[in-house]
Amino acid sequence: MTANKAPTEIEPKTRVRFGLRVKLLTAFTIAFTVVFAVLSIFILTYVTNAAQNKIQQDLRQTAAGSALTVNVPDLQSLLTQVPDYDPKNPYPRDNNLYGKFNSELNHIRELVPEARPYIYVLDPRDDTLRWVATWDAVDQQSTTSVPYRGLVSDVVDADRVAHMKGGLQQTVDQSAYTDANGSWIATYSPITGPDGTVVGAIGIDYPLSYLEEVRAGAIRVVAPILVVGYVLLLVLVLVVSTWLTRPLKRLTKATTRIAEGEYDLDLSGVMSTRFPDEMAVLAESFATMADKVRIREKELTRQVTQLRVEIDAAKRDQAVTEITESDFFTSLAAKAQAMRSRNAEPPADPGIQPTT
Repeated sequence: MTANKAPTEIEPKTRVRFGLRVKLLTAFTIAFTVVFAVLSIFILTYVTNAAQNKIQQDLRQTAAGSALTVNVPDLQSLLTQVPDYDPKNPYPRDNNLYGKFNSELNHIRELVPEARPYIYVLDPRDDTLRWVATWDAVDQQSTTSVPYRGLVSDVVDADRVAHMKGGLQQTVDQSAYTDANGSWIATYSPITGPDGTVVGAIGIDYPLSYLEEVRAGAIRVVAPILVVGYVLLLVLVLVVSTWLTRPLKRLTKATTRIAEGEYDLDLSGVMSTRFPDEMAVLAESFATMADKVRIREKELTRQVTQLRVEIDAAKRDQAVTEITESDFFTSLAAKAQAMRSRNAEPPADPGIQPTT
């Protein structure tokens, strides 16, 4: 036989309570964080895109304008004088026309710092793009310049080749691309003769590092403003939430005291406000409820007291009835009646002798 085990008492779970002010502050903090994060991303994206569009527009105007200034007969003469790529002389600097075009491209570089202008043509013999002149070819010590009549496809990828071929027909913009020297955007514009014949094209690359500088500058300007605004809004939320929850705290303390029996508690401090709102209405409702509870409690107390008196009288009557109806009391009453009867008979005369 096993002994009965006492049931294990289950301890009530402790619930973590958060005040209304904490909830308001947390909710608004999350909301403001999301809003400011989205706003920051939007501003940076907008500034970057605006800067990129401005650069692309400037490149487009520069490329189209530069293409119009190219001396087409001189370019045709250069292509005739040096028709092929010579690995022994990749940079024919002894040719005046070659030096002239490189100098003009270098001048464009001076007008638009960081830009990389160049001229290329389509070789009709094999339908390939060939380099003609670049801005850095004027430098005798340059080791990065592409060779004259060198294949474009040896340096750039197929996507860029396609954009450059499109630049032989009309001005074409190429979005961001990356090569061994970094990330760039580019514009290609055709070089046409007086008769409308396309002789070649001019291309201008511009580094995206400038956009990074613009983005960094925007961050330096916008970040402090956003941080200060974020902090000020949080402080404002803290002040407003404290102001809103202060009467609620007073009302909570008052209702706790009412629940403990202080029905005469004065709630005027909670209800007093210049502009009554829902909190004042709630406090007034609690005051009315407390007054009604106080009246009901007094009435209930009076009824309970009266009921106790009636119960005590009934118990007393019942006890008397039980006593009077008991055998002992009946016997005692009979004996008392007999004693009263004997005491009621007249005493016998001593001079009279009883007859026999």
